[in-house]
Amino acid sequence: MEPFVEYGQLQDNTDFTGANYHSMNVRNSNKPDNKQETHSYHGDGGTRASHQSSESANGTPANETINGVQNDPQNNGQLDFSTNNSRQLDKGDSGDGDKPMNGLEGGQATAEGPGPGPVEFTVEEAIDQLGFGRFQIQFTLIDSVLHMTESGELMLLSILGPELVCTWQLEHWQKAIISTVVFFGYLLGAPLLGKFADKFGRRKILNIVGVCLFYYGVLTTFSPTLIWIIILRGIVGACIGGVGQVNVLYSEFLPSKVRGFWLTVVSFFWVIGAVYVTAVGLFVMPTLGWRYVVFITGLPLLIYIACTYILPESAHYYAACGKREEAMATLKKVSEVNKKPLPEGTLKVGVQEDQRGTFRDLFQDKTTSFTTVLLVFIWFSMQFVYYGVILLSSELFAKGNVCAGKEQNSTGGCLESCDSLTRADYASMIWTTLAEFPGMFVSLIIIDIIGRKKTMVVQSIITGIFIFMLFMCTTRLWLTVYLFVARGMISGALQTVHVYTPEVYPTHMRGLAYGTLKSMGKTGSMVTPFFAQMLLHTSPKLTLSVYAGLCFVSCIFIMLLPIETKGRKLLSSVKTVDAGISGNIQT
Repeated sequence: MEPFVEYGQLQDNTDFTGANYHSMNVRNSNKPDNKQETHSYHGDGGTRASHQSSESANGTPANETINGVQNDPQNNGQLDFSTNNSRQLDKGDSGDGDKPMNGLEGGQATAEGPGPGPVEFTVEEAIDQLGFGRFQIQFTLIDSVLHMTESGELMLLSILGPELVCTWQLEHWQKAIISTVVFFGYLLGAPLLGKFADKFGRRKILNIVGVCLFYYGVLTTFSPTLIWIIILRGIVGACIGGVGQVNVLYSEFLPSKVRGFWLTVVSFFWVIGAVYVTAVGLFVMPTLGWRYVVFITGLPLLIYIACTYILPESAHYYAACGKREEAMATLKKVSEVNKKPLPEGTLKVGVQEDQRGTFRDLFQDKTTSFTTVLLVFIWFSMQFVYYGVILLSSELFAKGNVCAGKEQNSTGGCLESCDSLTRADYASMIWTTLAEFPGMFVSLIIIDIIGRKKTMVVQSIITGIFIFMLFMCTTRLWLTVYLFVARGMISGALQTVHVYTPEVYPTHMRGLAYGTLKSMGKTGSMVTPFFAQMLLHTSPKLTLSVYAGLCFVSCIFIMLLPIETKGRKLLSSVKTVDAGISGNIQT
């Protein structure tokens, strides 16, 4: 008969001090008379472990005690055996000491001294166990308000520019400046606020951004001159640059298996914000004017400001700072709201660093540097094309019959100096804005099937094809269809890069990386008005060629990215970057 070790049922007991402990009877067939042994251990902060032999080999009473760790506050209630006997026990073990003892949490009996230390878990593992529940649903709704506001403030540019041209008799370059200054403010604000978010916390920065964005947005309605609009919209742009940190905070509370799905879902509220502002322009602009449109655009921010107390600070941020108690407090709040238990053991935290989230981190090694450089161009091209399509929509609908097949000058024909948007134009813009729903729905379906990289490539190619189709002089219906498809696909691709970027960088520089790359993308948004609102009036063919060409070139850069983040856990620190990269290199 093959020797074996058989475990009995784990039992709860109380010792003479009144403390709780657990015991287990073990029968070892390798010993005479199937000698029974009792293993007991305490599960409180002052851990004691014992190994008692209830009967010796010759049948006479004998006791053998193996003392563990006593009153060790660092042990956190986990069993840690030490022994003078080299044999280790395990089910199916013949007693030759080849296998570790199983069935007793946190430790094993060994001849060399203490076994493994306390069981540890990471924030990512805790979030995965807590799952997607009521806490994440609340966060999704609050996050959606900021997405709506950011989208609305940027969509406002496409309807504010044409109106001010007629109201204040502006030149085309002045209209382009109004759009450009917002993106310039974004360019400065996004990396700076991203760095502050990594240093002082995501939640603090988002609270400040929400209040400032509402305040300076409202002040814009009282602007007496173009200079004041430029100054105030520049500040608004800087505040919008900080709104992106809500994506970072949101991603850090999402389980890894559904992170891509829900980051895409929340982007639907971006579309709702764009439709909201366009509808406000449709009904308010003709009657009350642009000042009321600007004021109403910022009203959803009041909902966010009123709900900020619900949002906790990121547990990932606290863990990266070495703040175990604060991180556990955040995780316990999620646990209470979701009504699910945290993993047993001790939360693993990093060593607090004085310098976190520095620009040098974005180029800390060859692979990270290569990824950063590629993403700079990808963000630039996608933002350039996305906002270009938005501005092209208002320009082409206002002109009615502009096409790339026929060059036109800035003063003749259908290109008048003042073309206010009509109700039909607003209706067409709403239709093209609604195109973002199917575009994002496509991303939602395929992002976790074919991966982030291939999703961006497929949608970028389709965008380029339909922009080229604008070369044909056609009717308003087909013009709307071409812009509908192009807008939908580029919005889906852009949303995918929003998902990809926070996933590819570790916690200590995630906010900085996301903010910096978004600001680099805003350089594309800053430049695009000079193409969509100026160059279009002199050379539509060149304008559309630039937009379509960038779509195809960006596909090459996307495929060169060394990491596919589908199903990949968030990296917690710089020490895990290389391991994460080596395990996720795909094409």
